Amino acid sequence: MREVINCIGNQRTLREKLNNYFHAQMHFLEATDKYKTELISLRNCYDTLTGLPLRQLLYKDFSRIASLRKNKSSTFYLSLIDIDYFKSVNDSWGHNVGDIILQELGQLLAANVRASDRCYRFGGEEFIILQECQNYRDFTAVMLRIMDLIRKHRFMIPTGCINITVTCGTTTVREGNELQAIIDRADKAMYFGKQNGRDQCRFWSENKMIDIEQTVSAMAM
Repeated sequence: MREVINCIGNQRTLREKLNNYFHAQMHFLEATDKYKTELISLRNCYDTLTGLPLRQLLYKDFSRIASLRKNKSSTFYLSLIDIDYFKSVNDSWGHNVGDIILQELGQLLAANVRASDRCYRFGGEEFIILQECQNYRDFTAVMLRIMDLIRKHRFMIPTGCINITVTCGTTTVREGNELQAIIDRADKAMYFGKQNGRDQCRFWSENKMIDIEQTVSAMAM
């Protein structure tokens, strides 16, 4: 605009400067529209209830995480967390209370995972955590802390407070594996935990569903 004003007395130069200005303005408006579209698309990748990224962002993130895995000696782990007896919560107290539980659990997970971890709402009452750990011992320490936090947390509902438990299935992110194959392994471990008492964390290892808490207790003895 400064250049346009300075050329007011020169019609030929003014026409050129105005043309440049209008082209620059068009590029700016196009960039603004593109940015707005990207923001809307990104917002749709986040859960309005819990504030956590949704599964579509997990799939987008995974290719980047997999490429980082190739250059590191550490290991990535995927954990699938499912609320126990969630249908009973909805049946007993209603879906509004169910939403409160989901929201508060999402916030609890987001506040207590490490800065390097990623937490997602996978769908329904399921959450996924992607973690990078130096070794299996470090990973189990993180998961035991999360399980303990959930057990002890008092969830505030309109009629008072309730406790919940979760069952977790975990597995390693192996180089070359598709994300769905990794999730399937974690799901099998989680389902095994559901069938064997719930309120536990199972690790999938070559079709062996290892009880992480029992393993750690045995190692400590």
